[in-house]
Amino acid sequence: MSKNSKNDGYYTLRYYQTHFPRNKATWRLISPYLNTERHLRILDFGTGPGYTAIFVKEKFPQHEVVAGDVSIPIEIKKKLAEVGVEVMEKLTIESNKRLFLDNDSFDVVLFLEVLEHVIADPRHVLSEINRILRTGGYLVLTTPNIAQLFNRLMLLFGKQPQFYLTSLRHGHKSERGHFREWTADELMCLLKNSFRIEKYAYVDVVGTQGWLRDRKLLRILYYPYKFLCFIKPSFRSTIVIVCRK
Repeated sequence: MSKNSKNDGYYTLRYYQTHFPRNKATWRLISPYLNTERHLRILDFGTGPGYTAIFVKEKFPQHEVVAGDVSIPIEIKKKLAEVGVEVMEKLTIESNKRLFLDNDSFDVVLFLEVLEHVIADPRHVLSEINRILRTGGYLVLTTPNIAQLFNRLMLLFGKQPQFYLTSLRHGHKSERGHFREWTADELMCLLKNSFRIEKYAYVDVVGTQGWLRDRKLLRILYYPYKFLCFIKPSFRSTIVIVCRK
């Protein structure tokens, strides 16, 4: 998050504008698993700006919510503390190393838009999440769909989607971004060894706000894109999977 307070409000607004369609579709799928009077301990693994953890705590105040990440800026820590969310830093998974968390310590792990940034062996990552979940606990995973329509079109014209998604075209001027994106079939293959798949779906993050609003040419393609995604859901941009230990 920018240190410039003037830009902070803009950042927050843009975040909600560009992520709202995805968040709305995701919560429609996973809210039934959190909507219980039974006390749950929930880990928002890779909390980023903390919006998910805050949303969960405000919507389900009966649960204990933990926001974990490698590091969390002081401004975000304050916002999390205001609503009663516990902060956990230095939370990262490295290949062949265990998390510092105890076995069976959470009822739900939210792993939203994180897997695509992870460099470690994904089998080890999922194994560690399985370890910290209690028996019967849920993993909710969302990640970009590498087979989305725009990526297929880029490949058709000889362009490599990962080259743009990882920001490698900018050299050392920008962060690496997405290390690896996935198809639903790949994720199912990875998850089935440790979890039971409860449900999965393709959701769409493309709305009429944010970056699309500022690009008139793309707005022309918006409704044809939506129609194609309705006909073939696997053209949509994000995969949501709910699975159980």
